[in-house]
Amino acid sequence: MMNAPTSIVTRSAVMASLILLALLLHSNALPLRPIRGIRQTLRNRVYRPVKQILWPNTLSDLSRVEPLPPGPLGCPIRGLNTRLSSPSFGPGLLFYQVSKKVKHARVFKIFSQRKGIAIVSGYQNTKTVLSQEFSAVVPQSVPFTAKIVGTHSLRCADNKQRHGELRQLVGAAVQSNRVRDMVPALQHIAESVLEQQSSTMQMEDVCTSFALDVAWRLIIGLQDMNQTSSFRYHVKAWLKGIYPGANDDWQTSRQFLVEQIEKKFQYLEQNGPDESTVSGMLFATEENERKATKEEIIDNILLLILAGTETSAATLTNCMLLVGLRPDAWQKVVQEQQQWIRKHGPQLSYEALENHCRYTDGVVRESLRIKPTTGGSMRGTASTIVVDGYQIPAGWGITYDRYLTHLLDPISREKDDLHMDVRQGFRPERWLDEATRPGQEFLPFGVGPRYCLGAELAMCEMKVFLSVLARQMPTFNLIYPAVDERIRWRQKAIIPIPEKGVLIRQSNLSSALTAQEKVTSL
Repeated sequence: MMNAPTSIVTRSAVMASLILLALLLHSNALPLRPIRGIRQTLRNRVYRPVKQILWPNTLSDLSRVEPLPPGPLGCPIRGLNTRLSSPSFGPGLLFYQVSKKVKHARVFKIFSQRKGIAIVSGYQNTKTVLSQEFSAVVPQSVPFTAKIVGTHSLRCADNKQRHGELRQLVGAAVQSNRVRDMVPALQHIAESVLEQQSSTMQMEDVCTSFALDVAWRLIIGLQDMNQTSSFRYHVKAWLKGIYPGANDDWQTSRQFLVEQIEKKFQYLEQNGPDESTVSGMLFATEENERKATKEEIIDNILLLILAGTETSAATLTNCMLLVGLRPDAWQKVVQEQQQWIRKHGPQLSYEALENHCRYTDGVVRESLRIKPTTGGSMRGTASTIVVDGYQIPAGWGITYDRYLTHLLDPISREKDDLHMDVRQGFRPERWLDEATRPGQEFLPFGVGPRYCLGAELAMCEMKVFLSVLARQMPTFNLIYPAVDERIRWRQKAIIPIPEKGVLIRQSNLSSALTAQEKVTSL
């Protein structure tokens, strides 16, 4: 009988031998080519069983002729860390590193979470995956979404019919005509938030306050401004429930938010519909006359707040970083506002944002292009699918990556990836010319059946905020990060922003105010 040390050594030797054999067979290093039958037998009887032990759920589907995607599997059993990040890059670092290793293949694989995971990029590949959702591709529940938002949200819909019904009911509340009518209120909210600021502003805080006030007054539709501070506090506390190890305080804050939505229900039932998103959902009717339940409305309002607040605030924060690094770009935003006020007066309109604020639109789109939402929601394969000539076997995970899609866009791509650099790649002008304007490869809001329903509202509110800020602050200095400072990115974020936010200071305050007064008087 072997003693303990001998047993450990023996097991280690066996494991090492299995790994070596698997690697040799996997790399075609053994001289088996002349004897194809023996090689095939060894692969089926030795290599595949060993690989299933060391890298479970990564085997190819033998019924398909297409190869597996390229890509490393990493350490046996453990695999690769999908949360890999760094201060110089931010979150999403693993996918970028692997993409470079496989020469930016549009589909590649890794091993993580005890299964193979395929990462796809590009509009067509992303559409191929999402168009098969609820059949060959199945949505995988995101635990934190079900936990903090609720199981009645769009994100938790587990079949095509239910997803379609919810999408229609929720979409009715954020369609173009409703967003168009929100512009005056958005302008008023932006003006109110900015009037409370000093000449030095931490833009992350300012932009978050704006996004939360939009949620309070337009999405939920409550007008009691004495409650806004409580609302901001509870949303921030509620969102902490996303992260592992959070205490239970977020549940109290969620209950506060639910109670505010229920108050709105009572108001609408007594007074009829208004312009709020809650109202749009409450009175919407699906094709078969089905109406959304109150549980569905509550969970989807919470989903809109979750998805929209942090992303809009982070995108606006990055906008101010980008124009702070390129003051001439900010002056073009200011000039657009000066021209609009000179011709049409101070009131913004939907038409103004769409047709007369094209450079401002380009600033927002550049921010979304360079620093989009990291990663894409994980899905699974119920049966083998083929994407870009590669098989993705049943039982694998599959996700799409917005950053890689923007990185590899042939219209904007430059040598050494400079088009994704915040200093050298930021060019709002690219959006003004059809020859340089990114097309379908621009995917900040997703594609197809998973296209973000709140995208139009998000774009509208961000352009309103920048327009109002340009009027109130024609010039400013970027304090942090400094213009010549190497930027450290926050590593735990839906959209990466500088580690300590973006700090700006209005320059030449008196002359700036004089300039604003002149513009207003025109």
